[in-house]
Amino acid sequence: MNKGGVGLGGEAAGGGGPTAAAAAAAAQKQKTLLQRVDTDIGNLVDNFGFLVNVARLYSESFLFKSAYV
Repeated sequence: MNKGGVGLGGEAAGGGGPTAAAAAAAAQKQKTLLQRVDTDIGNLVDNFGFLVNVARLYSESFLFKSAYV
């Protein structure tokens, strides 16, 4: 008769799942990737803002010139 825990095999001994070191490495990799994504999104927002400002200046300049032609 099998009494709790006897004969569970190698999986219960830790052979089946990720080790603590592998889990920590995966968490660190995910954190690094999230930081890169955050930086990339910040750069996209900054670049978009720059383009909007350039478009405004160009539009104002164009309207100013066409008003006196």
